[in-house]
Amino acid sequence: MRSSTKITNGGSGPKVAARSDRATNTALKTLSISIASFVLFFGLAEGLARLSYAPDQVQRDNLFEYDQEKIYRLKSNYSRRFAGKPVYTNSYGYRDAEIPVEKPPHSRRLAVIGDSVSFGHGVSGPRTYSEQLENRLNQTSEPDFHFDVINTAAPGNSAIQEYYDLARVVKFKPDLAIIQFTLNDVVEPYVVMRRFGGVGWDYHNVEDVSYFHHLLKQNSAFYLFLSDMHARLMLGEPSIVKFEKRAKRIELYDVKKLIYKSDEPRISDAWHEYLSWLDKMVDLAKANNIRVVYLVSPYSFQFRLSPESDLPQIKLRQFAETHDMVYVDLLAILRAEFLAEYASGHPQTSHSPVKWRDVLQQDPDAAEAFWYRYFIDADHYSADGHAHVAEILYPRVRQLLSMKDKEKHG
Repeated sequence: MRSSTKITNGGSGPKVAARSDRATNTALKTLSISIASFVLFFGLAEGLARLSYAPDQVQRDNLFEYDQEKIYRLKSNYSRRFAGKPVYTNSYGYRDAEIPVEKPPHSRRLAVIGDSVSFGHGVSGPRTYSEQLENRLNQTSEPDFHFDVINTAAPGNSAIQEYYDLARVVKFKPDLAIIQFTLNDVVEPYVVMRRFGGVGWDYHNVEDVSYFHHLLKQNSAFYLFLSDMHARLMLGEPSIVKFEKRAKRIELYDVKKLIYKSDEPRISDAWHEYLSWLDKMVDLAKANNIRVVYLVSPYSFQFRLSPESDLPQIKLRQFAETHDMVYVDLLAILRAEFLAEYASGHPQTSHSPVKWRDVLQQDPDAAEAFWYRYFIDADHYSADGHAHVAEILYPRVRQLLSMKDKEKHG
């Protein structure tokens, strides 16, 4: 009886296989149609979006471009104007002549690490202190010996970007690094960088975003459209919101708070962040046998204050002393020069030391005129200022290099 109830598939196998093939073909067709529809939809969406949005793949007139580590860097082989002056960069994106990686014999190399001050905002390339220092060194060196001063500085740099600049210039085997500081190096990241709550953009026209987001922005107008719509739905008009947020961040992280509100937690945190990156730079330099000159450049409002208010300079001097850096306080040097010049022009003051506060009260215009002899604005050197800084650095650089030679030979 059991054998009579047994179900025999017999010739049904081919039918099942045929149904399976038809199902597979149907699924493949459905998938193909879905993919084609997807591609068609996004192709049409991209085409329509390009009527109003242009991907940022090429910004020929912009000096800056995206950098995954630094946010932005100078474009390589750039040849246009910036801040009213011609700017040329080499194949490494430095405002400098082309330089081979291999270091020639009988040569010394110095790397300048800094922001717009060292970059030379508002002056031509040959007038920057890096170029003038290089010329000065070569004029006074032995005939067969050559100095190269490599200027890696970029406008807007803070210690985070400068760390990567130092790391990248190490391949050129510099003997000495000049690390330049300006007050906004401490607070500017908190206005710009997203990781610190900043707006993620500024005058560089390069946004602080992930590399994936950057690639989409560079290549897809539809992605730009979606980003814009999201910003409008969530925040309102994005440009107005960004501007207002940036204004608030600038107010919170005003450079003057480094002096007048130095005990605020946010200012203390900003100092801690800056010094931690500076510490990394010093360690990197030591690991590569690079001696460091630390050039601290002032803001104009500091020149109108008494030396007791130089809190940033005092903090940085202490750091330099504990990290074996040659410390150059340009504010103190300029104050001393001004007082000496003022005393020589006012013989009635020769019977007693000239006091800074008294001079500022009696002749504030003289102090302002002295400042603008060497600066074009609140912090950037004039051509004469760059020349003066080169002369200030020259003996210190020569002394450090001589010490390094003695260490090398025993």
